Amino acid sequence: MENQQYIHYRKGSVVLYALQDYIGEDKVNAALAEFIDDFAFKQAPYPTTRDLIARIRERAEPRHQELITDLLEKIVLYDLKVEDVTVEEVEDEFEIAIDISAHKFEADGFGAETEVPVTGLFDVALLGEEDEETELPAVIFSEKYEIDENTQTIRIRSSTRPVSVGIDPFNKLIDRNPDDNIKRLGG
Repeated sequence: MENQQYIHYRKGSVVLYALQDYIGEDKVNAALAEFIDDFAFKQAPYPTTRDLIARIRERAEPRHQELITDLLEKIVLYDLKVEDVTVEEVEDEFEIAIDISAHKFEADGFGAETEVPVTGLFDVALLGEEDEETELPAVIFSEKYEIDENTQTIRIRSSTRPVSVGIDPFNKLIDRNPDDNIKRLGG
């Protein structure tokens, strides 16, 4: 994992944040509570990660099973990027076309990576000006979109012109280069 801090550093917190967002905080909390109730202060056999993952899977919808596998049982890296953005004024709204590229890689325990088909739900957001106190951008719009190709165009209509747009802009997934997930609009 040399020079791959995104794999070993903070992965646990990133994964729990992503699970909370994708399957729901209440479901993650219920799985954790049941796990603790079932295994706290017990003698051998002791629980393993498989026991915890099973409880999370029980509460997740079928569409989230692959995500659980990717987050908890494999070493999966994404390379998500906003390639280009165009904004057109249409009547009293803005039509934003976001060209994204999305790649998914699985790594083995020795660091060898293999590209695999990318499929799943990914956050796409329109962002406004940064708040001076928090230095976080205002969220104009955020929704999960099904991505199943390496390049795709997402079209969004908004009454507010965004300052920037992003795919996985809040870094819920392990990305090789999260800095290119957001693109600032010119003018």
